Parts: sequence; structure tokens; C-alpha cells
Amino acid sequence: MTLLNPKCELRRIRDFILVCLRNNKETLNAGLSLGVFQRDTEQIKAGDYLPLASKNILYPTILVKLVEKTEEFKNIGNAGRKRPQLTFKIIGIVKNVLNAQRETDNDILQLCTNIEAVFRNNIQLGDDSIVLWAQPVRAVFDTTEVIDNQYFDIVLIDLECVSEVK
Repeated sequence: MTLLNPKCELRRIRDFILVCLRNNKETLNAGLSLGVFQRDTEQIKAGDYLPLASKNILYPTILVKLVEKTEEFKNIGNAGRKRPQLTFKIIGIVKNVLNAQRETDNDILQLCTNIEAVFRNNIQLGDDSIVLWAQPVRAVFDTTEVIDNQYFDIVLIDLECVSEVK
């Protein structure tokens, strides 16, 4: 008896998320006042680490990282089909300058809204429906400490994806 070796193509799903974000720069840029997305691969990339103080980083920036995978079997046995549920962390970063004249968190709130809009408009990722649905389910906001009158607003968005492995 040969056991099935179903695959959940994690890298391919992550790449679909990156492509989805890169192809929707107009949606991502809506309402941002401090900067816009211009260079796809420099501002929207895989990973979870960024040297924030580097002068070579363009802002705003989005990072995408897989943080969790769980599986649910629909049937028991060798012919069973798995339904992997994946959680990706989408990290949005906006660079700010201390200024008493403006509300400082508007851009990070707008960026969060824009990222969520991209996935609400693109529930299925990929051309072959490798992802049955993808929805943003949670957003957490944070701020770095002020260095040289600058700081970074950060949003961490959990994007849940359900895929089907046949």
C-alpha cells in the first residue's frame, strides 16, 4: 500500500500573498500622507526582520511571514483530505516624525485599513484556488521608541488562510 504524500505549498501561498499586495499598490496607497508604495520588491517582501533605522529602507514597508499551520482531516485513512489552516503575520511599518501639529497615528490606521481591503477584495489567492479563502482576522498596533525625533508605527495583521490539499 502506498501512502499519499499530499503537499501544502507554503512558499507558494506566501508568494501569492506578496503578489496580491504588490498588484494592489493603488489600494495600499489610498489616504497615506507620509509616503507611498513605489518599488514592489523593496517595500513589500517576505520576512519579519527589518533594521528600522537603516537609511536604505523605503517607507511604508510591508513584511509577510508564516507564523502558524494547523491541519484538519476531513476523512480518515489514506484517502483522507487535509484542510491546512495557515496564519500569516503581515507587518506594516510607517516612519513618522514627531510633530505637534498632526495626528501621528493616521497613516498606520489607514495602512491597516488598506491592507485589510486588499484581502477582503481578493478572498481566493492564486489562479488555481490553492487558497480557498484568506481573511484578516486581527490587528495589533505598536510604536517604537523615538530616536532623533523619528519613530515607527507598526501594525501586525493576522491573515488566516484555508487551503485544501488533495
